[in-house]
Amino acid sequence: MAWVNNAPSLLIPVPLKSAVVDLKPLPHSPLLLLASTTSLVVLETGSFLPLAYHNRSSECLSLHGNSTQLDVYQIAANTAENFQAKSAVFCVSTASGFVLIYQVSINYSNSTYEITDVSNPDNVLQNNLPLLQNNAKHSLTNIFKSATRTLGLNSETGLINIENFGNCSHDDDTRNENVPQVRITIAKLLKLSNPLRKFWTKPNSHSLVFHTTNDQIQIHVKNQVNHTLDLKKYDWFIDTLVLEYNSTHNFFIHVNFNLEMSVLELVHEENLLLRHTVIDTLTSEPTSIIFNPMHDLFLLQLPNSLSIYLFRWIAGQTPIVNHVKTLVQAAEHTISLCVWSPCGEFFILTNGDTYYYKMVSKFGFVLFDSASVGSEISSSNLDATIVSKLTDFCRTSLLTVSSNGQQLFLLNENKTILHSLCILRSIPAGLETPVLNDLNYISFPSQNRASHFHRIPLLPLFQSKLAKMQRINGVNTQCLSKRLSGYFSIGKNESQQMSLAYGPHIAISTPIGLGLEPKQALWYLFQNHFTDALNVIDHFWIEDFLFIINRYEKDDSNKSAEHIVDELMILSTSLSKYGQGGLDFKFDSDLIAWRHTFNNRIVNFEVAKAKNKMSYLLTLLTSDLKLVMMQIKIVCDNGPEKPSEIKLGKSRISINVCRTIHLSSIKHKFAITDVRKLVSVDERHFLFLLSTGEVYILKNQVVRSHTNQANNMYELKHVGSGIEELQFFDLKFKDHRSTFVSLFVGDALVIHDLNELVSESSELPIEGDQRTALTPTEISANGHESPRKQPIIITVSSYMPLSIALSKTSIEVLNLEYQFVAKNEHLVFRHRTNRQLILNKFIGHDLFVMNLDVVTITQKYSDFTNYAYCLELLLYENLNEQAGDQQLTRICDLVNASSSSDAIYVNLLRKIEVHYWDRFFEFLQQTPVGLMDRLITLEDVELCYNYLIVYLNYKRESVTVDGDSEAVTVLNEKERAVISQIIQMLLSAEMWSESYELCRFIKLLEPLNGLLRQIQESVKV
Repeated sequence: MAWVNNAPSLLIPVPLKSAVVDLKPLPHSPLLLLASTTSLVVLETGSFLPLAYHNRSSECLSLHGNSTQLDVYQIAANTAENFQAKSAVFCVSTASGFVLIYQVSINYSNSTYEITDVSNPDNVLQNNLPLLQNNAKHSLTNIFKSATRTLGLNSETGLINIENFGNCSHDDDTRNENVPQVRITIAKLLKLSNPLRKFWTKPNSHSLVFHTTNDQIQIHVKNQVNHTLDLKKYDWFIDTLVLEYNSTHNFFIHVNFNLEMSVLELVHEENLLLRHTVIDTLTSEPTSIIFNPMHDLFLLQLPNSLSIYLFRWIAGQTPIVNHVKTLVQAAEHTISLCVWSPCGEFFILTNGDTYYYKMVSKFGFVLFDSASVGSEISSSNLDATIVSKLTDFCRTSLLTVSSNGQQLFLLNENKTILHSLCILRSIPAGLETPVLNDLNYISFPSQNRASHFHRIPLLPLFQSKLAKMQRINGVNTQCLSKRLSGYFSIGKNESQQMSLAYGPHIAISTPIGLGLEPKQALWYLFQNHFTDALNVIDHFWIEDFLFIINRYEKDDSNKSAEHIVDELMILSTSLSKYGQGGLDFKFDSDLIAWRHTFNNRIVNFEVAKAKNKMSYLLTLLTSDLKLVMMQIKIVCDNGPEKPSEIKLGKSRISINVCRTIHLSSIKHKFAITDVRKLVSVDERHFLFLLSTGEVYILKNQVVRSHTNQANNMYELKHVGSGIEELQFFDLKFKDHRSTFVSLFVGDALVIHDLNELVSESSELPIEGDQRTALTPTEISANGHESPRKQPIIITVSSYMPLSIALSKTSIEVLNLEYQFVAKNEHLVFRHRTNRQLILNKFIGHDLFVMNLDVVTITQKYSDFTNYAYCLELLLYENLNEQAGDQQLTRICDLVNASSSSDAIYVNLLRKIEVHYWDRFFEFLQQTPVGLMDRLITLEDVELCYNYLIVYLNYKRESVTVDGDSEAVTVLNEKERAVISQIIQMLLSAEMWSESYELCRFIKLLEPLNGLLRQIQESVKV
């Protein structure tokens, strides 16, 4: 997930005179391309400095037309080493059917220190950039520094305190980047026979795909024969409404005017042909199709809505396309622009009428809405000119997301100002608490300060690496097995040590907290003494030992399918937690105690405690379609060392492969390489969350016997689609413990009991409104209706759920919210956490859906501190006239079974309006005075007082409703006697302030003070 992190951190006037038509980041480089109708400029993303400028001549414009579209080539490279392209190619199409192919030359060895205006050389736009280590003058000091770095004698081998002033010079050397010299030239000019509708670039090649106005598809291959496919010659062709190309799987999505959506697959036989397959019939005319750059999803854009589709593409088989969800927009507005992020986890919508934009998760949750920010600032008391300045970034005409997914570049409504906004992202670290990061900080929800974050500065080395990271490495998913890609991962162990990894770089910290108190983090950087560099794609902790997954390239001249493989390493890092106390510890490759190479890649993994609680179970999903379960046991005693054990300092570790499950028989049912989360259930069943939002259960067919052990018979069950995230959590009740799984589906949290989910044989329908999609019954195999175990559904509207928070008090959802404050002519963004109570949802589900008896529910939930408050919420939710009498009766029965039933009723009466009193006392089978008598009998002074205040307010409001202007006595003799009795009880308990408040209310009800005089005489004051 991702959110806008702050107000624009950088903005400049657009250095182009004509209107901008497109902007794109250049892959594997720090450059941003802006194309206008007549010119083109190259900007540096970190400073927005213009580095190169090309202005098309008037002759070129008259012959070839104005520029209309810009596109770049995606290439696969070794992003683990932060590969920086020294040359690149991009294309610009024109209105007259021409395509200009530009070549960019990037020189990183020379820095640009001064930028001047071409038309006026005396006008200096930029100079005096920060000095860099590699561009500093030669001196004896710099020679010694370079020598110590080469020998590994620099300060990085010890503890690093990045918040110390002595680290400033190292920070400058690491983070300061030179601004390269850039040159752009037109390398080629392509002329098409017909005007151009749209064109696409093919990744890892110089090929271009064109769609012309006469319904021809032309494929231009560099230095080869070009291909032309005339759609009008095919029998199935009627006309073209929308055509979009998918470069990952090399096919087209075509929609005609009969609203038939079909797949056009490029078939290479004797001649290049198109294989036509109809996949769906639409209900309204689409305007465009936008493919997800990383996952097998696409958006179908309609004039007033968006539909998300999932497609399964298996070579040689008919493609399968399923509608996942529809995002409905306001009927009076239109969608003018829709852009996917490079990571494929969110997209951005632009309103064509108001120019406001929304950042939306891939399955429909609104992460950021600029309209709400703009309206909030506009309603403030600031001057109109200041409001206009602050809200300039809230309306956009063009936008794009940087290649690293950490910045949002957008042009304002008038295309005159270019803004840069930083993005805050969540990292799937597999930890109990969510982890957020931007380019400068890592954030954890604070444990001792509600709604706050514990923020830890990123090491300068990782700040530099994240700034150069590429979310897309060639687009094509096949490139993942051909090129090394860099992944950023974060870990945390039981001692509250943090770990960071990207490519060859690993860092571990000293404990960042002591109990609930945060502590400053000191860092160790990994020193590799091997010849080959590491490429850490992920890592995890088991107790105090660090496990890393290293991906490397085998020495394979044939470049086989498993050319890139993974290995698992264990580092003995148990002493690193004492580094802050002065212990001498070196974090280097000498700590590698064990390593094992797999002849494949690790797709995903899970680490969990074994059933015996004495060991850990590591489950690996590998690219050769296997599930490997490894038992890891750490021994800390002084017993005899076994030959199979690995020595780790004073501890020993044993690793055994206990089970291997082959998945080749189900590879055609879902893309196993797309699994982004793996969870084992009871060491027998397995849940898979795919990057496309599908969830599957691999269910073990356990034979009913006294052993209840797993066998080799498995069944694959599809749970649902459109699921963004899943989380498991345990709830401990009085007599048992249950495991639940929460599925976030974009607009709701769907919570299942895990055992019931595994035992269910039917698919969970997840589409549209969850409250209507789930049905209470299902048809069994014999044709009879059987009750269905419905999940708990929690609607999510404005806050993004991060995790389920459990405590002895209640069950809550930890949400993330953003706030914006306009102050002193500046806009400040704040991210906070809040907690949403959901214990009442669990109680209501068991009461109304599961139909459990009152005694069972009371025993199950009464240990939670907020149990009584949840009963109040259930009463309040069902007290309105629309709620059924049976539901309210069931709740009253549950409240009466509680030991604090009277307090629940009194607290509820304090919070509801007067017109609900008749319905409330009707179901309670009680009167207001009768309830007072019951409370007096219980001799609960505080409860009697609280209820009496509520009752007197009720009497006062009844006078107001009657409209009597004269002073009247609204209390009868019975009520006056009760009040006098309660006054005596308050005085006996020495509750003086409560006595005063009660007398004040009596005076308001009876201005003649008759009752007060009686009370005064009775207490003899």
